[in-house]
Amino acid sequence: AALRRFFNRYSPQGLVDIDCKAAGNLNNLSETTLTGSVNCKNAAISYYKSLYPVESIKGKIEFTRNSVTLNNLLGSHGDVKLAFNGWTRGFAPDWKYDIRITSNNMKLDDDLYNALSPAQKKTWLLFSPSGGAGIDYRFTRTSPETKARYLSVDLHGVDALYRSFPYPLKNLTGKLFFDPDSVIISNVVSDANGRRIALDGKVTDRATDRLGYDVSINVKNIPLDPTLGAALPEKQKDLYDQFSPTGLADGDIRVSKSARPGAAPTFTAELSLKQASLTSESLPPLPVTDITAGAVFTPDLIDIKSFSGRYGDAAVSLKGQIWPGQDDQPSHYALSLELKDTLLNDDLFDLLPESAAKIVEDFQPQGKIDLSAELTRLDPNNHTDYKCVVACLGNSVNLPQFSYPLENVTGTLTITPQAVEFRDVNAVPGDAVWIKSNTAFIKLDGRVSLADNAFSSAEFKLKANDIYFDRRLGDALPVGVRPLYNKLVPPARFDLDLDQVRITLTDDAKKHIDIKGRATLENCSLQISGVKTEFAAQLDLDELTITTADDGERYIDIKTLAKLEKCTLPISGAKAELDANLNINARYKTNHGFQNCRLLLDGRTFKILGKTFTNLTTDIDYNAELDNWTSRSLTADCYDGILIGKLEIKKTADARLVYALQTAFQNIDLKKFLSETKMKSDQDDHTTGKMEGSLNISARLGDSSSRLGACKLSIVDMKVGRLSPLAKLLQVLRFAGPTKFAFDQMFLDSYIKGNSLLVRKLDLSGRSAAFYGSGLMDLRTQKIDLGLIARGPRRATGDPSFIGSLAEGLGQAVLKIDVIGDFYDPQVIAKPLPFIKSIIGKPIEQK
Repeated sequence: AALRRFFNRYSPQGLVDIDCKAAGNLNNLSETTLTGSVNCKNAAISYYKSLYPVESIKGKIEFTRNSVTLNNLLGSHGDVKLAFNGWTRGFAPDWKYDIRITSNNMKLDDDLYNALSPAQKKTWLLFSPSGGAGIDYRFTRTSPETKARYLSVDLHGVDALYRSFPYPLKNLTGKLFFDPDSVIISNVVSDANGRRIALDGKVTDRATDRLGYDVSINVKNIPLDPTLGAALPEKQKDLYDQFSPTGLADGDIRVSKSARPGAAPTFTAELSLKQASLTSESLPPLPVTDITAGAVFTPDLIDIKSFSGRYGDAAVSLKGQIWPGQDDQPSHYALSLELKDTLLNDDLFDLLPESAAKIVEDFQPQGKIDLSAELTRLDPNNHTDYKCVVACLGNSVNLPQFSYPLENVTGTLTITPQAVEFRDVNAVPGDAVWIKSNTAFIKLDGRVSLADNAFSSAEFKLKANDIYFDRRLGDALPVGVRPLYNKLVPPARFDLDLDQVRITLTDDAKKHIDIKGRATLENCSLQISGVKTEFAAQLDLDELTITTADDGERYIDIKTLAKLEKCTLPISGAKAELDANLNINARYKTNHGFQNCRLLLDGRTFKILGKTFTNLTTDIDYNAELDNWTSRSLTADCYDGILIGKLEIKKTADARLVYALQTAFQNIDLKKFLSETKMKSDQDDHTTGKMEGSLNISARLGDSSSRLGACKLSIVDMKVGRLSPLAKLLQVLRFAGPTKFAFDQMFLDSYIKGNSLLVRKLDLSGRSAAFYGSGLMDLRTQKIDLGLIARGPRRATGDPSFIGSLAEGLGQAVLKIDVIGDFYDPQVIAKPLPFIKSIIGKPIEQK
């Protein structure tokens, strides 16, 4: 029965040998066993459904009562060589089979097409192949519900036309695999005439009316010609024709199933164009040559990834997206245009929207620039949005917001309808600036926000190096700040590093300015009430705010840390040097002065008259009503001791500044105090002791002749060193070892008037001798004129008792000593008192 079914289906003809064996009971044929084989020598078969006859069949067919097995049965269809293998067994409904037909030279011709089933013909028409191929065709049945057909095709120089992208494919190689639901495309390559097309992917849902696509196509050296344009669907063809491309293309194309029911397959073509030209009404109307480009085409979009060419000597590039308009609507687009090293001209400004062109022209740039413009129109009913970036290449630029002349400008200006942004804008002062350094530069980063093309707010970062304070810089500042600039800013060079310059508008449209950053001042010279102060400083601006007062003036609020270095101050005719940190918290009103101010001084060192004070701290407050500056908490370390005091500075009726200083000091190491004098030595020759006292002085600032004050001091455990002026005094009195002569105490009570120190009382006491007296010292020349009385030992006090003074005068005072000349090298003359003069004789003099 199985053999009969084979003969019925395949209609074999020709010459065969048959070998058959049967065993069983003739009375019960259903139990008969049958085995055998058919050896085909020159047979032919034709499957009743395919109408594809196979001739010259050779090989063996083995059979049993219910099965047939094909063992490498060979045949041909014309020049096509075929091989058959497989088996079939059983009867309906349990009929099963697995048949395989292979060929290495199958012709893809009409004979094969006519032999296909309707479903197979549908797949054939998807590619319309012609040429030769190797095939491996297998069809199976394992149950009435499970039947399948599989076809593997190795292409041998096949020509085809893919229906979803009907571009002619020549000389195809690669593999196609067909299963009941899909077609798998593996490394199918067309390589002809220098062009190459490679396909990989899958076509699914063959059993339905809506095929699914996932096919990748790689192309190289594809001519951009009408043949390619004609292969595109109508809508895509319109997109292609808008650019009228010529040249060659490389790239990748992806064909996929459309998400819209009933729609044709969609695609994405990512192409790189070379040796190409493109023309389009969508592109800027510039004469551009030598174009290369890369674009992605989809049914609804042209995505220009790259576009480069030449505009004169300038390089031009373009990228972006274009959505072609439909129903006579204008196209939508989002394009980016760049020009490199191009000379500014009207053609470039014509590319920009009118409002953007006006902003660029307002800056009056001259020279060559790099220009990039982003042009966007996503709604045909709206105006074009834009973003223009102008990169300056050493231009000259006049900024309306900052009238300081600049040249050699580099950096970028970014212009949009909402803002003007400055990025890494570097410049040097222009020729109109009279004084400028070779190292001077200004760097600006920031943004000016616009609303309806008018100023809304601004925020900047500003750096400046080695810029000179001059009139042109003052003129560039806001009008309200100029009076303070002209009044306080010294002639000097400065560096700036402002992290924040923020300008906003208040509800009444007045500007509010906030500044934070750092400033460095070098070699500053400042006149304060006629007094010249020189300094260098580093300012750390925590806050600098400029606001508009109700009367139109400006409030300037400042909070900063100033690091003062090499600051020289003329104090009471003496040159003082200060290194300190100065915290400033103040409010200044233009044309009115300070409204309040607080200074916190944290000094590192303060030197005056050769003396050094460390850790100087004070808190100075300004009282606007009294117009004075006061400090009630001045402290400093001084040679192992401490100094405390208070200070007041105020104005006189003639607008001169006067100060009043009150200080007290104690536990001062006298040896260290005296070591920093012009008599200093490497030897241990200085006077030692502990000193305390007070100094109160007032004067007009810068006028030493106006000084008035008092100074008191007391020294205990005093030992006179060889370098001390007292050493000469002791030598006159013939003390054997003045190098370390001890005094219990020294007391000084003096007054200061102008340049004179009036010593009301000087009293020294020791175990062996004591002195007291008074005199005068010129503070400018340091010349002294002291008269001392040598007396017996007594503890030095501010005011000895009446009885004590009388006893000293009558009993122990035997010498009068005059100390005159230079304070550090005085002349000492000792004279006996009148009642013993006749005993001692002439005076003793020591020079």
